[in-house]
Amino acid sequence: SIRKSWHRMTAMADLAWVLIGAGQYDHAEQVARAIDNSAVLAETLGNLAAALADSAPARASSLAGEAEQLIGTIHDSRRQITALGYLSTALAKSDTSRAQRLMNKAEDLLDAIDGLESRESALHDLSRTAARSGNYDHAEELARTITDPKLLAIALSDLAAMLSESDTNRACTLADEAGKAAGAITDINSQAAAMLNITKALAARDSSHLPEPIHDRARKFLARAVTQG
Repeated sequence: SIRKSWHRMTAMADLAWVLIGAGQYDHAEQVARAIDNSAVLAETLGNLAAALADSAPARASSLAGEAEQLIGTIHDSRRQITALGYLSTALAKSDTSRAQRLMNKAEDLLDAIDGLESRESALHDLSRTAARSGNYDHAEELARTITDPKLLAIALSDLAAMLSESDTNRACTLADEAGKAAGAITDINSQAAAMLNITKALAARDSSHLPEPIHDRARKFLARAVTQG
């Protein structure tokens, strides 16, 4: 069945990831080659390319190029953007020029997505991709183009969480703006859910390492979620 086939592919991708972590790169590639889904195979080859960047740069470059070609065969723009974003993140440290080009290609595809909700969901994914690559300014720029208050709140709180330790003041500002965006949601239940999502994002890290100002905001948003829910 389709479900069994998908579970098998994701299980193989997980196995390849474990093998990559163990340094068994040839075996990992052998497992990956049995995956017959372009997006999953591209993701796995991207992980392998990133792992091989230092020890075998030529092989890593070839694998990354193959992953990019596979993504080009995906017909759905939304899925293609997701795959490009993942590959960009995987290569962010090992191949910065390719990672940036992939990010640019993903952003160019945004206009091809039908429906505002799907487009803004893709914007959120790309904002997160940019942040994970360390490009926080561009991540914020992308997030601020989101008009849906619920998605905007999530995007800003995700970015705040990533910056909580390295730039606490900026993280606090972003968290406060996420709260304002959530407060603009007219449906009370949806607003409560948004407040809870902000709390989860801010508290996602080990609470013992959470800066006090961020911890305070997480508590505040949780209280608002409970009060309004």
